[in-house]
Amino acid sequence: MKFDTVRVPSWPGIHSFVYGTVGDTIIVIGGRRDGLHEKESGFEYKRANDSVYIISLKDFYCKAYPLALITDTILSNAMRASNALFTQKEDQLYVMGGYGESITKSYTTYPIFYVIDLPKFKVELESSSTKYSIISKVDSNFAIAGGQMLFLDDRLAVVGGHYFQGKYIDKSNQFIQKYTNKASFYEVSQSGNQLQCNKVNEIIDEFNFHRRDYNLAYDIQVDGSIELMIYSGVFLENEARPFFNIASLNQQGYKDVENFEQLFANYHCSKLGMYSAKNKEMKYFFFGGMSEYYRDSTGDIGRDPFVPFVNHVSCVLRDSLNTYDELLLKDTLPGFFGSTAEFIANSDLDFIKSNIINADLLRGDSIYLGFIFGGIWNPIGERNAWSRDRAKETLSNPFFIKSYLLKTNISSNLSKFSSRKPTVKLVLSPSQNKYILTLKPDEVSHLSYYIVDLQGHIIESKTFSTIQNEMEISLRNLIKGQYRLIISLNKSFIQNELIQIY
Repeated sequence: MKFDTVRVPSWPGIHSFVYGTVGDTIIVIGGRRDGLHEKESGFEYKRANDSVYIISLKDFYCKAYPLALITDTILSNAMRASNALFTQKEDQLYVMGGYGESITKSYTTYPIFYVIDLPKFKVELESSSTKYSIISKVDSNFAIAGGQMLFLDDRLAVVGGHYFQGKYIDKSNQFIQKYTNKASFYEVSQSGNQLQCNKVNEIIDEFNFHRRDYNLAYDIQVDGSIELMIYSGVFLENEARPFFNIASLNQQGYKDVENFEQLFANYHCSKLGMYSAKNKEMKYFFFGGMSEYYRDSTGDIGRDPFVPFVNHVSCVLRDSLNTYDELLLKDTLPGFFGSTAEFIANSDLDFIKSNIINADLLRGDSIYLGFIFGGIWNPIGERNAWSRDRAKETLSNPFFIKSYLLKTNISSNLSKFSSRKPTVKLVLSPSQNKYILTLKPDEVSHLSYYIVDLQGHIIESKTFSTIQNEMEISLRNLIKGQYRLIISLNKSFIQNELIQIY
């Protein structure tokens, strides 16, 4: 790929926002006008985006419209929030939750779900109307930030995220944080000025859905059906590190993708899908962002547990045999961009589904895919902005980064990276009250396990402080029934299987 940066007049750069499109314009709401939140400050009202921006894609012109005329207090605060959940269906923009400091200086996650009629809203803004085509509903179930939502089979899937009450700083013990630990499916309808949002299904999993700030996308399966795919995200229960597993989701449940880990895009970032019906091949490209693993200046794969900024473009590939692989492209972004950013695909391309391009109809050696906009930009030249307390030097991204696909080098394999896992053996003891895990201590630096019941609740979890040739996983405290046993070695999942307690 190759990239060109463009400056748009009057666009201040915003991250963690919501947006919708109307024809050849983008409408941007909420988010922040600063960079990465610092350890002792973050999400203050003074740096929240308090305008609605309309961006013309014809001439890359931007104009701001202040939110001051919206008199509904909860709605007004929510439209300034960060990390709200959102999705667009036809001309309707659906937005839920979001976190930030309110006008009255309280830090909270907003319990609101609202729908904007985008064409009408655009006209109302441009004509200085005092009434807006927004309907909303207040409910504590909607108080979510950092989750994702998409429509699947005409039902709204609300996946992951958390509720946060209080100031978002390291040393504060005056906050409340609760992960949703679930995926919920809603039927949404409108009648006049009334918004109906009825939950019809809920899938609880305290392990897999204990994640936020991840990527959720449509995924076309080998058989042509469409599901949702959950990519990476943070943080594992009882462990301050990213998820590396990915999972497919539909209304019946979810399924982990076995024998695969996504290592190179761990936080929400700009992304774009491509599908080839001819080859039954699905690709998802992730542009920059933040990741525990990265390719350094020598071409080697490095690792930083603090999950720094990266400038690479990674690709998760699923082939016709349903085998997954992760690739890195040869070319990189022109800087540390992509974190909490969005990708606007070129509308002249042929699409199969939202932001999934029909790869079989791509023509030419250089194809304009669209552009990355918004997000956080790290200009300091160091991946880890925390290491020398330089987070305050990061900025909201002021550039639009045009992206072109060069078909001669779509991707390259990770030639200098091996994901070889330790050799382990898991055996149930004759007494059936424990599992014996046999391994080589010199190959293992980290070992933990989780036992999850079929209702999705974590019954037991443990991280071992010392590693020996044989490790015991006790089953004595479990009642009769079936459970999932999840084992992590060296912070990689090596086992996720169903066990039976008699």
